[in-house]
Amino acid sequence: MTPKQAALAQARTRPITPRKTPPSWLDFEQLQRAGDFQKRHSAFIQQVLGTSSLAATFAARDIAPILMQTERLPKDFTARMQETVALMNRVMARFTSRDEFLKNNYREAVSLGELHRQVGESVRGAVRWDPRERLPMNQQAFAFVLYTFAWWPVEALITRKLVDPAKDEKDLDAWLHYWSVLGYGMGLDRELLPLSYAVAREQVVALRQAQYLPSSTPRPEGIPTLLGGHVRFLATMLATKPGGPVPEKATVDKLIPFAAQALLGMIALSPGLSEALGLEKDALAQLIRFAQREVARLPESFLAGCRPVRPLLPWSLAYAGLHRTGAFHRRFPAGHPSVG
Repeated sequence: MTPKQAALAQARTRPITPRKTPPSWLDFEQLQRAGDFQKRHSAFIQQVLGTSSLAATFAARDIAPILMQTERLPKDFTARMQETVALMNRVMARFTSRDEFLKNNYREAVSLGELHRQVGESVRGAVRWDPRERLPMNQQAFAFVLYTFAWWPVEALITRKLVDPAKDEKDLDAWLHYWSVLGYGMGLDRELLPLSYAVAREQVVALRQAQYLPSSTPRPEGIPTLLGGHVRFLATMLATKPGGPVPEKATVDKLIPFAAQALLGMIALSPGLSEALGLEKDALAQLIRFAQREVARLPESFLAGCRPVRPLLPWSLAYAGLHRTGAFHRRFPAGHPSVG
């Protein structure tokens, strides 16, 4: 084990410590630049945060058990997600001055960190982890969660060639500085923060190795429940979002295959995530089974047409729906049983 790996392992034994006082290294010009970057790529960033970013937490060995223990997400995924969206909207709100950022965004980040610190305290007795090895809501696990917000969109933007890390490195550094400031307020130690593009690119590999279980190891308990809820949540948004590519009478159950396909397309943009979630060659059928108690009897031609899974861009889930494109009607022609 290298010194860095040892330090990261040790971080599992330390709780997060939210900080009301902002870091001395806060650079407001960097925050402004990050705000401009977020504005330019807002739709895509929201798409990532609502799909692969969220799904990655289900595969994290120190996060999935907490999600299952608190029971909010498994029991009412949609209501819990609506609360999360409202919280993150406040954390990521636009700002025009340093004072406004500190009064609103930073303060919300501190509150969010404190909420998670309290959750960690409340479940210690229930999870019965050896505190010499790991604590609920520990530094390593919370860093992983922060990176799903900070790094996952960057990685996907690069993969889709929407940004060039060589040409746009200053913008990426600014975006990651923004999340480092917020992460500091939430309670992370500085050595775990994504302080720059170069730092984050190296650190995320170590965090994935630490939180994703080896392929030979059983997946974290609860993944089917969490992924099933995720797919159904996306299908619910499709059924209720005005202007989305949804026929007027389509039900949530009929839209589950489409939501599952969209989620898989975004998961494919995140290295190692499909394997960490235990998704196999029939990943689409798996997600449909997770989301439905009884598997929908879909034509084999539909399932075959969805392999290999491809990112369904430029559709933008953005937590609330997919924008209209002709691809929907090519995949779901009139009269197709998945349209209803």
